[in-house]
Amino acid sequence: MGVAGDMFLGSLTDLAISTGRTDKKELVEVLEKSAVGMGKVRVDILREKVSGIGATGIMVTSKRKRGHHVKGREMKKYLEEGCTAVELGGASRKYAHKVLEHVLRAESKIHASTPEELHLHETGAPDTLVEIIGSGFLLERLDGLSDDFRFFSTPISVGMGSIEISHGVVPIPAPATMEILKDMPFKFGPLRGELATPTGVSLLKALAPEFVTNFSGLRITPMEIGYGFGKRKYDGRLLNVVRAISCTVSE
Repeated sequence: MGVAGDMFLGSLTDLAISTGRTDKKELVEVLEKSAVGMGKVRVDILREKVSGIGATGIMVTSKRKRGHHVKGREMKKYLEEGCTAVELGGASRKYAHKVLEHVLRAESKIHASTPEELHLHETGAPDTLVEIIGSGFLLERLDGLSDDFRFFSTPISVGMGSIEISHGVVPIPAPATMEILKDMPFKFGPLRGELATPTGVSLLKALAPEFVTNFSGLRITPMEIGYGFGKRKYDGRLLNVVRAISCTVSE
């Protein structure tokens, strides 16, 4: 069902809390510090049913006005300040910078600018920092950035139709998302609307996952499963979540 930044973070939150790698109080403190450079934010970790399945969501509230443009170089500075504030380790800090780099490169190419001078719109919000730094923190707690971890993913469902962004109405995937999707398999559907966002795709891409369409050659033993939901709500018949599975895999 695609991948958005808040859904990706929600799935890791669900996984990390259920395995005792962090707790709600600690994580809220970390997430609220992540956007320290962009002002005070409030983070709520929510637990709701999505199509009858319990899932975790992250809500970020900020007094920063939507539509306030942030340059790429400012976003890099804010990211580094957030990483320092939460004391992000080497591997997770490197991961966070890689995620933002994917976003900035794509946006700057689409808008014929440089990553430093680029004016960010949707991705220039405190939510983006919370999603990127929070995911790095949780991946570190889950030991997901250690050398013996591998990541697998199914092809990304991107939705279909069109969406209105700050520059007007564009086809799905939005131009920046399409740029980030280079070298990544995706499929349209299963419904109309945007299911994959620039931040969500970048969070996945920075893990360099192996994309698998046929799992018959893998023996998978699940240990824990996390479900993350986002802001958009669709038909109740569709389980609109990101599902993260911690498992052992043998071939």
